[in-house]
Amino acid sequence: MGPRHQNKVSSTPSPNAINTTTNNLQTSKVHNYNLVSPSLLLNPQIHSCNCSNSAKMRSVNFTLLCASILTWGITTVQAVQSAPFNLKICAPYNETLDNAYLFACHEGAAIEGLCIGDKAIASKFYLNTSTDQPDSVNRGIIVWNLPVGNDSYSQGMQFSFNPASNVVMPLFMPDYPGAGQEVGFPDDGKMAIVSYRDDSMFPPSFPDEPLRRWYVCITYWGYTYTTLVWVAGKGEPQNPTCEPVNVVREFL
Repeated sequence: MGPRHQNKVSSTPSPNAINTTTNNLQTSKVHNYNLVSPSLLLNPQIHSCNCSNSAKMRSVNFTLLCASILTWGITTVQAVQSAPFNLKICAPYNETLDNAYLFACHEGAAIEGLCIGDKAIASKFYLNTSTDQPDSVNRGIIVWNLPVGNDSYSQGMQFSFNPASNVVMPLFMPDYPGAGQEVGFPDDGKMAIVSYRDDSMFPPSFPDEPLRRWYVCITYWGYTYTTLVWVAGKGEPQNPTCEPVNVVREFL
C-alpha cells in the first residue's frame, strides 16, 4: 500500500461530496467494474470520518465474516484427497520427452520444481479437492509430501510468476494450504487449468474452458533444470528452449 494522503477532511462531509461518492460507486456497479470510486482515491478519508460505534462494529463483523469464508474455502478444498498418482508427459512429436515422468526437484529451502525423469524416480502426488465441484473437471490442488526426518510435510503446487516473462514456474512451497494453484483433470485425463474469463476481447467472454498451456523448458529458478512450466496468455513462450506437452495422471 502506498502512503495515505495527508490532506485534511472535515469531520462531516458535505452533501455534495457524499452525492458524488454515491454516484461514482453506482456507476462502477452498473458497468460491473471492480474499480475504486475516483472520489475515494482522491479523498480516502471521506468514508472514515464521523464513524459511529455501530458502523465500526459492522465493519469488524464484516471483516471477520470474510476471514471465516476464506478459511472455509481453504478447508473445503482439503476435504477430499485422491489416490496417489504419477504425472506423465505426453509429447508424441518429441521422442525424448514422450512418456517421461515428473519428479519433485530441489529449487531452494523446502521448495521444489517439477523436473523431467524416468518412471523409476517419478514422485507420488495427490489431488486435494472440495466436496462441492461446480463442473466435471475434478479441480483441486496437487500435493506432494516433503520428507522431513521420519515424517512428511504436505506442500501444494503453486505458480511463481516472473514479471519479465510469460513462463510460469509450478513450485511446491511450504505455505500450503494457504496458497495453491487449482488444476483439473477433465474426462480426457489431461491436466488443465479452467479459464473462467477471456480478456483477449472486449467485453471479455466467460468460456468455462479447460486450458492446456504446459511446456517443458530448460529453466532457472534456484538451479538450471529441465522442468514443466505454464505459459501465461495465448502467445508462444519467450523461453526458446520450450517444447509443448500434455500432462496425464497415472494412478498407482
